[in-house]
Amino acid sequence: MARKAIGRTRQKKTTVKKVGRPPKKAAKAASSALNTAMAHVKISFVEVLDAFKRKQEARLAALDELVEGAEEGRGAKSFTKQRGEKLAKKLSSLKVKPKKGRGKDLVRIEALLEELMETIAKE
Repeated sequence: MARKAIGRTRQKKTTVKKVGRPPKKAAKAASSALNTAMAHVKISFVEVLDAFKRKQEARLAALDELVEGAEEGRGAKSFTKQRGEKLAKKLSSLKVKPKKGRGKDLVRIEALLEELMETIAKE
């Protein structure tokens, strides 16, 4: 007896294109471009931080010279007890958390230095 396929139909085999990985040469080129871009960003970041650090250290040194000059009576400006206390209060008002490395701490320091420079220069 011959068997008949009742209700059975042959399924079509479908091919699925694999999408995911680009060809190896393209992947290497993209990876190389990404590495180059990341290296550029890292170098730029370090340069910006160094420039910012130098600028703020110069401000601190200038501020320190102004304070020392005023304390010793050099120049037109000299410290009174009240003026010294006022500046000390401003300095002690600075609240930063250096271990966290927060950008807003840098902004606070920069603003305080600017304010102190203006205060000392105008008085």
